[in-house]
Amino acid sequence: AAFALRQMRARPTVAAAIVLTLALGIGATTAIYSVVDRVLLRPLPWADSDRLVYVSETVNGNPASAGVGHFHDWAEQARTFEGMTAFAGRTFNLTDGDAARVAGLRVTPGYFQVAYAPPALGRYFRPDETMASRVAVLSHPLWQTRYEGDSSIIGRQIALNGELHTVVGVAG
Repeated sequence: AAFALRQMRARPTVAAAIVLTLALGIGATTAIYSVVDRVLLRPLPWADSDRLVYVSETVNGNPASAGVGHFHDWAEQARTFEGMTAFAGRTFNLTDGDAARVAGLRVTPGYFQVAYAPPALGRYFRPDETMASRVAVLSHPLWQTRYEGDSSIIGRQIALNGELHTVVGVAG
């Protein structure tokens, strides 16, 4: 140990390079493990998450979202699945109060039932509700930050992309 210390004092640049290399290696290993742990090792935060399946299409050798027509065909013909749902990620202009651009999903009515996720507040979409129904379910983080966890949000109207939508629930 004394010899190693003398060598480090004699060559401080080499010692600094070694310490820096070790620090970067340990940091990179920790970061990679954190991602692998969160994405691959931990179960999804839903009941029976091992029963969820994501289905997509391949177009010209590239992964792609399933088309609306294909989804409806699959949903009608599926005998293996307990339920099917579709979603598309997008952003919305939320203009009640200060205008904000928020990330969200357009989903089919059974989206939350397929994920087995009970609402934190209110209810989820009914089977008869479509985009024309103009109802919305807020994410829990949006409800907490934008509306300060106010439970009176249920039944209120919010403006999404310039159209009024009635809030029926908050996702759990």
